[in-house]
Amino acid sequence: MRLLAAVEAFARQSGIKLATVGPIQMAYDQALEMDRAQLDPATFEAAWAEGQAMTLEQVLALATENESEES
Repeated sequence: MRLLAAVEAFARQSGIKLATVGPIQMAYDQALEMDRAQLDPATFEAAWAEGQAMTLEQVLALATENESEES
């Protein structure tokens, strides 16, 4: 979820418009809904804020960590 928040923040800062329709948006929305359902509101907001504040290096480290856990 922190990765979703970070992607949104980087896109906004870079002036990049994320897809607002289609499969990419559907996957994003579904992942966000799942995170909201699994976390209480305070935990969700804290994780979202943490993701929004991450540096690119932190995002890459987190993404790499998540990728190696899935292997």
